[in-house]
Amino acid sequence: MVICRHCKWPETRVIDSRSTDETVKRRRRCTDCGYAWNTYEVAEGDYDALVAVHELLSSPARHHEAQS
Repeated sequence: MVICRHCKWPETRVIDSRSTDETVKRRRRCTDCGYAWNTYEVAEGDYDALVAVHELLSSPARHHEAQS
């Protein structure tokens, strides 16, 4: 169960899912308030892949692209 990050409603839906070799990116939407966000999932115990995804998402270049 994934709780809404915005309103804390206990029900969300996956509206899109894409996978790579290391991760699964899911677009989720709250069934109550409609807020949408992404989750990035890695296999249990695959800490190195999780760190790589975090570094990719936190990179200044990615932040700059999102603002353009």
